[in-house]
Amino acid sequence: MIIDVRCFLLVEEGELFPDWIIDYGVALSGSPREKVKERMEERKLDASGDLLVEDMDIVGIDKALLTCPDHGLVRGTGDNMSLDEYYKLYHKAVERHPSRLYMIGGVDPRRPDAARFIEKAVKEYGIVGVSLANQQGFFPNE
Repeated sequence: MIIDVRCFLLVEEGELFPDWIIDYGVALSGSPREKVKERMEERKLDASGDLLVEDMDIVGIDKALLTCPDHGLVRGTGDNMSLDEYYKLYHKAVERHPSRLYMIGGVDPRRPDAARFIEKAVKEYGIVGVSLANQQGFFPNE
C-alpha cells in the first residue's frame, strides 16, 4: 500500500505556486518546467478532491493525508476564508472519498484558541493528526 503523507487541496482562486514548488515538480518528474507549471495551473482548483484522487490513481497512490494549512496569522486577516471554512471544505473532500483521503489538521499554535480548535476539528471534521508548520515563523519547542 502506498500512502502520500502530505497533500493539500487548493480551494481558492488566486493561490499561486511559488517557483520552488514548480522546480520541485520538475525535479520529481523530469518534465520541462513549462509543462509542469501548466499541469499544476490547470489542475489547481480542486475543492472536491476529485482531481487529486484521479492523479493518485494514475501514479498508484492508495491513500493520502490532506493537511489543511493555517496561514491566517502569516498572511494577515485578508484571507477570503476563515480557518473553519477551510476545514469544512477539506472535510467535504474526505467525505466524498472516504476510503482514499484522510485529514490532518494544521493550526498555528500562536492562535489564542488553537487547542480548542483542534479539539473541535477532531470531533466535527474527524482529523487524524495535527501538523505544526514552523516555516510560518514559530518552532515546536516554543
